[in-house]
Formats: sequence, C-alpha cells, structure tokens
Amino acid sequence: MYGEPPATINLRSPDWARQTDEQFDLILNVDSLTEMDPAVARRYVKFARDRARAFLSINHEVNPVVARDLFREFGMEPVGRSPYWPRAGYVEELVLQPELKRGSKLGPVARFWRR
Repeated sequence: MYGEPPATINLRSPDWARQTDEQFDLILNVDSLTEMDPAVARRYVKFARDRARAFLSINHEVNPVVARDLFREFGMEPVGRSPYWPRAGYVEELVLQPELKRGSKLGPVARFWRR
C-alpha cells in the first residue's frame, strides 16, 4: 500500500498514478474498468498503454464501456481474449506491448492466452 516499504506487489492510488513516471511489468484491472466513467476509463487504458509491458483486464461486457472498445481506441490489440470461467459473463483479455509479442520473458504467457 502507498506509504509502506516497497514490495513485490504494490497497490497505488489514482493520485499517485497521475504523478508517477514509473514503468510497470503488469497492470491488472478486475471488475472496475467497465464501471468507470468513460473519460476515466480512457485515462486508465492510456496510462496502461504508456506505462505497462502488459495489461490484463477481467471485466464483464454489460455496460456501455467495454474493455475491447477502449483497447481499439488506443491501438491496443489483445494477444488473447477468452471467457473468464470463474464468473459467468466476464471476459479475460491480455494486451502486450509490441516488443513482447515477438518474444521475451512474457512470451510463454502470450502463447498461453492465444490458445
């Protein structure tokens, strides 16, 4: 949590995210992207595109804001899209930066999601 010593996994606030220039290996969004105001959701996806090597979204597609549409808007193409089996109606999508699609430590992850 913010203010605590750094750890392998850190949770940060929106205010912190607006002020940082850090880069991330993975940004995970579960159950909130499609609940956000569209302008806030766009800022979130743009932040992930600009700051993360990978972005994993697990969200439903019932609301007007849909992760897939936001990805398209920012030129992001998921390497995989599949039902999220633990929750009916949810979709799991993984977006990788272009250099990761060609091979890297996350290469096996990308291959897994393409199945």
